[in-house]
Amino acid sequence: MNALLWVSLASAAPAASPLAEGIRSEWVPEVRLRKRIAHDDAEVVVWYGGEQEGELGPCGCSTRPEGGVARVWGWVNANREILGDCASLLVNPGGWLTTTLADDGVTFRADTPIKNAAMIRALAEWDALNISFRDLPWLDQHGFPRNAVSANLSASVGEGPAAFRVVERGALRIAITGVTARGLHRLQPERFTYADPVEALRTLVPRMEADLVVVLAYDTHGLTDELARVPGVDLVVETGEFAHFDPATREGTALWARAWKKSQRLGELRLGLTDGQITSALDRSIPLDERVKKDSTLATLERETGSAVDAVQQALR
Repeated sequence: MNALLWVSLASAAPAASPLAEGIRSEWVPEVRLRKRIAHDDAEVVVWYGGEQEGELGPCGCSTRPEGGVARVWGWVNANREILGDCASLLVNPGGWLTTTLADDGVTFRADTPIKNAAMIRALAEWDALNISFRDLPWLDQHGFPRNAVSANLSASVGEGPAAFRVVERGALRIAITGVTARGLHRLQPERFTYADPVEALRTLVPRMEADLVVVLAYDTHGLTDELARVPGVDLVVETGEFAHFDPATREGTALWARAWKKSQRLGELRLGLTDGQITSALDRSIPLDERVKKDSTLATLERETGSAVDAVQQALR
């Protein structure tokens, strides 16, 4: 067989493939919804996606736009009906807000408050939202939602984010925290200090009394393997403009996964546990196209927000 044709067919194959001991991956094709849903004996399912940047709807692609918060929630709901008592989480590794500035370079553009207020409403039921350096300027001025977390951001005065959250799923106690790289100094709120992400985790993790410890990471890149090696960390989910499927791998005893840019495809980890350790994982990349039914409430919010943003942007022209 022609070598190029063989490579093309292999890359398109949807079948799960082994990556390392106990870890598999699956690029889920754009088939009917019921054929996308996995049926296995996973003990924990973690859905992950970030970098919405204030956009509730699908990507702005010219053909077949994918993604959107309403489709994420539609997928989660469809799966939870099947999962029954299986523990599940929905987490965001960062970049969920926009901080687009006006022409003066100081104040936020007029459509920014509309987008961000709607995004915070839309993500209210997610289990944890990591605060990235892109999210912080808005949150500094408008407050932190209850599900926002950060291990390496601390406020010298006033309110700061929670260092971590603990959620209970059946018999499991799961702690979730997050870290971020530092953005441009001139754009960051003066009252916040950025600790080294690795050192912040080394200090925090021993305080997290949980069966599983999940770390969400934004733009940490070369540091991410060190984050995964921090004792006590079970899972690291990072994002940072990744526009391809880079399947989960092991780093020490932890699992390390990467989210797709702007959540055009949703990550889904299906985990098996032994004595509180992740011993098996299937990392699936889920297409969020038009076949994924949108959550009706969030679809309404998406339409209303889009209309309000269009009106403001029209006035700015």
